[in-house]
Amino acid sequence: MAVALPSKLATAAAVGLMGIALSGAVYFFAQESDNRRVEQILEFRADWRASNFEEKIKRAAAPVNATGSYVSAHAFLVPEDFQHFVRKLFEAAPPRAIYWAPRVADAGRRNFEASARLLGEAGFEISQWDASGSLVSATQRPEYFPLWLSERFENVPRLDGFDPASDPVFAAAFARARDQGITLAMSATVLSVLTLTEPIYRIIVPVYDSAIIPVTVERRRETLRGFVIGSFAVRKILESAIEYTPRIVETIHFYTDAHEDPSLTDQPLMVYEPSSGVFLKPKDALAQGPAGDGYETVRHFKALGHDWTLISTFPEHVLSEQRSSLPLALLLSGLLSTALVAAYVGRQTVVRNRIEGIVAARTADLSAANRDLGREVEERKRVEIALKQQAETLTAALEALPVAVIYLDHKRRILFWSRAAEKIFGYPAEAILKRPFALQAPDDQAAVDEAFDTVAAGQILRDYPFRCRHKDGRLLDVRFSAAGIFEGKQIRGIVGILEDVTDRQVMEGQLLQAQKMEALGQLTGGLAHDFNNLLLVIMGNLQLLEELRSDDQEIGEFISEAQKAADRGAELVRSLLAFARRQPLRPRAVDINEVVATMTRMLERVLGGQIEVTLQPGKNIWQVMIDPIQVEAALVNLATNARDAMPKGGRLTIATANRRLDADYVAQHPDAVAGDYAMLQVSDTGTGIPPEVMARIFEPFFSTKGPGKGSGLGLSMIFGFMKQSGGHINVYSEVGMGTTFRLYLPRHRGAKEVSEVAPVTVSQGGHETVLVVEDDPALRRLVTHELTNLGYKVRAAENAVTALEVLESGDQIDLVFSDVVMAGKLDGLDLARLVQSRWPAIKVVLTSGFPDAKLDEDVALIRSVRLLSKPYRKAELSALLRSVLDGTPQADDD
Repeated sequence: MAVALPSKLATAAAVGLMGIALSGAVYFFAQESDNRRVEQILEFRADWRASNFEEKIKRAAAPVNATGSYVSAHAFLVPEDFQHFVRKLFEAAPPRAIYWAPRVADAGRRNFEASARLLGEAGFEISQWDASGSLVSATQRPEYFPLWLSERFENVPRLDGFDPASDPVFAAAFARARDQGITLAMSATVLSVLTLTEPIYRIIVPVYDSAIIPVTVERRRETLRGFVIGSFAVRKILESAIEYTPRIVETIHFYTDAHEDPSLTDQPLMVYEPSSGVFLKPKDALAQGPAGDGYETVRHFKALGHDWTLISTFPEHVLSEQRSSLPLALLLSGLLSTALVAAYVGRQTVVRNRIEGIVAARTADLSAANRDLGREVEERKRVEIALKQQAETLTAALEALPVAVIYLDHKRRILFWSRAAEKIFGYPAEAILKRPFALQAPDDQAAVDEAFDTVAAGQILRDYPFRCRHKDGRLLDVRFSAAGIFEGKQIRGIVGILEDVTDRQVMEGQLLQAQKMEALGQLTGGLAHDFNNLLLVIMGNLQLLEELRSDDQEIGEFISEAQKAADRGAELVRSLLAFARRQPLRPRAVDINEVVATMTRMLERVLGGQIEVTLQPGKNIWQVMIDPIQVEAALVNLATNARDAMPKGGRLTIATANRRLDADYVAQHPDAVAGDYAMLQVSDTGTGIPPEVMARIFEPFFSTKGPGKGSGLGLSMIFGFMKQSGGHINVYSEVGMGTTFRLYLPRHRGAKEVSEVAPVTVSQGGHETVLVVEDDPALRRLVTHELTNLGYKVRAAENAVTALEVLESGDQIDLVFSDVVMAGKLDGLDLARLVQSRWPAIKVVLTSGFPDAKLDEDVALIRSVRLLSKPYRKAELSALLRSVLDGTPQADDD
């Protein structure tokens, strides 16, 4: 016993010493980590603070740019309108003042002063400062920039007529802004001539005769109209940035352009004083002196053409307040734990021997029990492996099914979501598991409730129809089959299968339409054949009667009228045979451009002066094997319909091009065949075709005209001729905007061969961001989905106003893809002009169902904006966007 006791004490003492050393080390490292944490908090605050100041300083220039756009859009400015616009624009955060300084040549100086006086400025005269700081009449110079229109938001001196260009600093700034065509800010300095007491930023925006900034310096100098000048107090901008931020005691020193003059580091532009919570003016900032000891952060950023330096100094007590008490708590808990462990080790040593005896006695019993348990565990493993293999087999089978397989509990929460379900609906399993089933469209909620109630009642549900919403917003038509799993009479879960039948229904609709047209063709062909036989009998007997008749004039008139009716019946038969594709054709190798050119001259005479006929022939158009007479008849029918749709006049555009219809197009139009075609396109600017009429336009005898104004066979003849010739016809129309017919004639590879047009392939996108502007929600979702699949980053906007908000947010946008026709005050052309004026680096692509719709009104827009005609295929869209983003020159139409 005398030997064991010291051994026990030595073990406990060793444990205590190790615990004390470990607690000290933990305290040291915890304290160092806490110091780094406090420094990271202050450094993060400095980063955030600098970013916030930079944003607020830059934001001051946006309204001045908007004022420049307002001036550019008005050839003549009315002072009251200018002041009203500026007041509304700066209502939230007004500057000190906004000025409009027009460019006045010396030769027109007197006329300008007289006009200004007539507009209310009785004493208006162009002037400048003299050496004593007084306003005097300006000396003779080639041109002046007098402050004519102004709106003052603070008590600042009136400077009407003052020519800022008389000051060398202003003159240099004007020249730089004019030649570079940029918004420029003058240094935040105190101008002694105006007796100002705090730094002022002056933002200069050059305004040219055109909303589009000229390309060359010489052209900018020639077309310069003047400058919009905004005057801002730097202190107000900075105070607005710090107004709502969390308060931590800190002293903030602001410097501007300190890198150009090292001495400026002793002369801060502004100082934020923590006790008062305001920015001190320059003279007070100098009196404030250095910030003193503490933790200091330094940040640099650029804003409005100047370098800013932000130095924040946090007093030592701020660092202490931010530090955690965790290191001390760790030290105390470590020491306490050490004492407890040392006591525990001493006591455990005493009882260890007693426990060892008990353990030895139990070991034998446990060995026998372990042998029995081992045999039981092996048997359980074999069962678990078999169950696992069965589960894996069942899961693999469910995952391989092409339909969505789901399992819901009795509360309709989704517990299983197959891979096919992820693909069909766009939701990954982790985003939808354990959540209630809510995929149904809002209008179909009652139908879904009825389906689940039917299954809960013990019935098996098969092919129950309702609509579900895809993750991207698209509505999908599904068929729901389900069965319940019960515990006794209580339902435990539902196993369901959701099959997407959206594409199948579209294909079935297209197939039904094709079958209907085919059935109509067979019916009208049979009727025309029988009717033709009857006409032959009638016309033959009329001819015999004509030969045998006497000189009775009245009988002769009856026979003549009957012959005319028979002739009209024969024409009707030819129309029916054309629709039924049984009209005899005389095909030959034809250059479609020659046929169109010949017919265009004739159509100009037939349609009259109110209809403008425009021909846009493509280059190297492929030859086609067709009956040219039928092509001419088709052109006449389409032109006549277009004339009737434009009672007050309009434009008829006839264009030709080479087109390749690929598998994607054929999948959407089952009546078409993939291959090369020469396309004949006829577009008008008329009233358009309503959707309810569009589905019937090719039916025989269907017409929207009144009785006696047409047989309704014109379009059915064209349809039959195209099908008989192996071609395809496509129609695109918008009510109130016009209609476009596209006739695809199969390419003829005869003796006269022309160069092939390279097939349009899907061009994969890059890292660029595309802003899609489309007011049709379904089309907007489709284009967004296609571009995202191509690899682009996509932003979407429902109209031009929303698109401008996205652009003004400062997010990176590489290309704007916009529809031309949109609801609202701004259409796609207006948006394109604004983008080119304000963001010239952003590419613009427009789309429309009408070739060159309204683009001929703006020559500059034609040269810089590409147009994609509707309807377009995915390959055409991807190729054009890639070409524009890569800067590929615009090729001629194929």
